[in-house]
Amino acid sequence: MASEEILVRIEHVSKRYRNLLALNDVSFDIRKGEIFGYIGPNGAGRPQPSRPW
Repeated sequence: MASEEILVRIEHVSKRYRNLLALNDVSFDIRKGEIFGYIGPNGAGRPQPSRPW
């Protein structure tokens, strides 16, 4: 079971590629002991949300 201690907090992140809104107001917490990953629509891992610039 994960701890209540929050190690990473992401709030209100959006990402646009020209006219495509890829992320819209994404927020989440990662707590100590959790394993976290991004899964895209085809089941592949997604690196884009971790580089929102």
